[in-house]
Amino acid sequence: MSNQGFDFGASYVLDEIIGEGASGVVWKGHRKGDGAAVAVKILRDQYANDPQILTRFVTERTLLTTLEHDNIVKVLDLVVESGRLGIVMEYVEGETLREVLMRDSVCGLRSAVAIVIETLRALEHAHAHNIVHRDIKPDNILIARGNADISIKLTDFGISKILGEQSKATQVVGTPEYMSPELIEKGIAIPETDVYATGIMFYELLAGRTPFSGGDNAFTIAHRHLSSLPPAIDGLDEKIASVLWTMLEKDPRRRLPAPELIKQLNELIDNLDDSRKLVRQEDVQNYAPATVLKPRLGESENDISSHDTESQEAVRNVPVLLDELSPSTQATVMKPLSADDGTAISNVDRKSSARKADLTGKNGMRAQRHKIVVFAIAGLLLAASVVGVAMFSRSSNGSKEFASEQVSQEDSPLPSGLIISRSAKVDSERNVITYEIKYETHKQALSGVVLETLQDLDGACIEPRWDGQSVTKNSPSQTSLDVPCSFAIGLEPISSGKPHIVSATIPLENLGFSSSQDVSQWLKTTSENTLKNVQNPNMNSTSYPLQRLVGLKMSVPSRVVQGNIVPISVIGIWPNGENQLSPVFISPQVGNPTSVLTDITGANIDSVRFTDRCAGAVAVSQDGRSITSLHPGTCDLEGNIGNFNLTPAKITVTGTGS
Repeated sequence: MSNQGFDFGASYVLDEIIGEGASGVVWKGHRKGDGAAVAVKILRDQYANDPQILTRFVTERTLLTTLEHDNIVKVLDLVVESGRLGIVMEYVEGETLREVLMRDSVCGLRSAVAIVIETLRALEHAHAHNIVHRDIKPDNILIARGNADISIKLTDFGISKILGEQSKATQVVGTPEYMSPELIEKGIAIPETDVYATGIMFYELLAGRTPFSGGDNAFTIAHRHLSSLPPAIDGLDEKIASVLWTMLEKDPRRRLPAPELIKQLNELIDNLDDSRKLVRQEDVQNYAPATVLKPRLGESENDISSHDTESQEAVRNVPVLLDELSPSTQATVMKPLSADDGTAISNVDRKSSARKADLTGKNGMRAQRHKIVVFAIAGLLLAASVVGVAMFSRSSNGSKEFASEQVSQEDSPLPSGLIISRSAKVDSERNVITYEIKYETHKQALSGVVLETLQDLDGACIEPRWDGQSVTKNSPSQTSLDVPCSFAIGLEPISSGKPHIVSATIPLENLGFSSSQDVSQWLKTTSENTLKNVQNPNMNSTSYPLQRLVGLKMSVPSRVVQGNIVPISVIGIWPNGENQLSPVFISPQVGNPTSVLTDITGANIDSVRFTDRCAGAVAVSQDGRSITSLHPGTCDLEGNIGNFNLTPAKITVTGTGS
C-alpha cells in the first residue's frame, strides 16, 4: 500500500503508515476540525469483499465504540469508503510489548505480573460486554511507562469482533503460539480462550519464549497445545507458577475467570520487584504428554463441574493420553476441528509427567484421524527401474551365496524436484548389505531433512549402521509424523550435478533374504513404504517438505486499488490439503524465510520469482518478489519457487474512485 496520505471518510486524514499485520495496515492520521491524532486500521481487501464481515462492520459499530476502559484502546469510529473498511482508534504513543521482548528477552517479575493484571482487567471489562478478543499476544499490547508501574492498553478488539468466527476469509482468527485448545480443535472462542492466551503471554514474559514454540511449523505448535504440558520454568516462584498453570489448563472449565486471577496476582505483586529476572528458557526437545479428564458414561461435558472434589480427583488421577481420545492432527488448519467424543482435557502433575517426557507414546497416534482433503497422488505413483539383478549360486556345501552385483532403483521425481535412488549390494564375506541412498534435484537447488522408512520384508524395523552422516530417528514430537521404523536424514545442499549420498550397512540376518530377488523386492518395498508414510493424508505436518509438499498456489485479494503493492501469500498444498495458516512465502516479505521455503529453494531466495500476464496493469519488482498494481484491469499472476510452478491467481486492479 502506498504510504502517501489521503482523506478517509468525512472526518479523517490518514498521514503515514505506522504498522502492518495479517488483517490490515495501520495508519497514523488526524481528525479534521480539531486535529486530534488517531490510528486507523485499514482491513485488507479480502475482508472488504466478505459480505459477512461487511455486515458485522455495520452492526457492531455501536457496541465497539461504547467499549471504554483504561486498559483498552478505544474504538472511535468504523468507516466504509471506496471499498475500504477502516477501524478508527485513539492514537497511543509508546511501543508494543513485542518490541519490549525483542529488546529485553524477558521481563522482571513485577513488570510481568503487572502487565498480566492490566490485561486481565481489560478482558474482564470486555467479557462483561460479551466481547472476546481471540488474539491476545504481545503484539496487541501497547506499553506506556510512567513513574510507577507499567501501564498497558490492549488493542485490536475491533478486529476480533468484526472478523468473528464464521467468515470464509478468516475461519479461525489467531496466532498459533497463543491459540487455546478449544479454538484450535472446535473453533470456539469464549472468555476462557482469552485467559489461556494471556497465560501463554505470561509464560513468555517470564521465560523469554512461548511454551510450545520451536520452529515455524504451525501444525506442530497447535498439536502441542492439545497434547502436551507446558514445560516448567526454572526458578519460578511456586505461587506464581500455580496461577500460571491454572491459566494454561487444557480444559477451559478449569481456568479461573479474569476477576479471580486478578485477585490472586494482586496478592503477590507487592512482594515482587524487577531486580530479579529469570533466565531465558531453552527450547524443549521432548514434551510431557497431557492427560484428559473424560466425562463419566452417559454424562455430558457440562456435568463435570458438578462433581464433588473427591470424585473429580478420582477421575483426574486416571491418565488417558490425549491422542487416544481426541486426535489433534488437524490442529492449525484454518478450518476449526471438531472433536467427536467431547473429551475434556486437564493438566497432570508436572513432576511425574516430566519423567515420562521421553516415552514414544506410539499408541497415542492410533486414534482415527479427521481427513481434510485426500489428494490422489497419481503423478507420484512409483515408477522404479530395477537394474543389475544379482544372481545367486550354490556353494559346494549347498548353502546359498549372493553374487556381488548391485541392485538399484530410482523413484520418479517428486513435485519439489527431489529424485531418490536406492541401491543395495550384498557383501557375502562380511554377511552384510551395503545400502546407499542418492538424493538429486531435477533442476533448482534443494536442502533440508528427508524421511526414510526401513523395515524388513515382514514389516519389522531395521536398525542400520549409518556411515557418519547426519541421521537421527524421526521424532513425532518434533515433526508431528508418527511413522515407525523411520529416520530423519539431513541433506547437504543439493544442486544440479551435485547429489547428496548417504550409506549404511545392514546385517543380512536382520533381513531374512533367501535370494537376490528378495533384495530387489526389499528395495521396492522400502521406496513404497517411505512414499506412503510421507504422503499420508491423515497426518498434518509441514515437516519433510521435499517429500510431502504437493504443490504451491498464489493467493491474492480479488480486488486491489491501483498504486498499491499487491499482498501475495504462497500457500502450500500438502497431502492433507492447503495450509492457509502457515504460508510458505508472503509478499511483501517480512522477517526471515520460513524453513519450508529454505528447503525447497536450497536457501536461495532468488529462486522466488513472480510473473504476470497483465499487459501493464501491474509491475513486478526487479528482484521478482513483489508486485505493484498500476492501472485498472483484470489479469493473472504467476510465478515459480524452486522447482515449483505456482498455481496462478486472478486479480482485478481498480481505480482509486472505484
